[in-house]
Amino acid sequence: MTKPFKYLVRGLIVNVGILFTASLYLLVVIALSYKGRCGVFWVFGGDGRPCPFFEYMRHEVALIFLPILVGLWWLILPAFALIPGIGYLIGRHRNSN
Repeated sequence: MTKPFKYLVRGLIVNVGILFTASLYLLVVIALSYKGRCGVFWVFGGDGRPCPFFEYMRHEVALIFLPILVGLWWLILPAFALIPGIGYLIGRHRNSN
């Protein structure tokens, strides 16, 4: 594999690592906030209803990830294209020397 593509692949691996780490962090934070109840919005208060852990996780993940993806996709895509692009340019620069 030529140097530019080697650095491009490294940039893609960094992107996957960033996504994995951020997602894992959010999932752990959501899991630690489980108190046995669903349907409680922090804006409205209330007691909610009893629910199993996986139902709670599904609702909370949808509540957090969907607005991020829908509202910030225009920032996320260029940011994740930037790292492999920089890696490719570094590989081209090192290949030309």
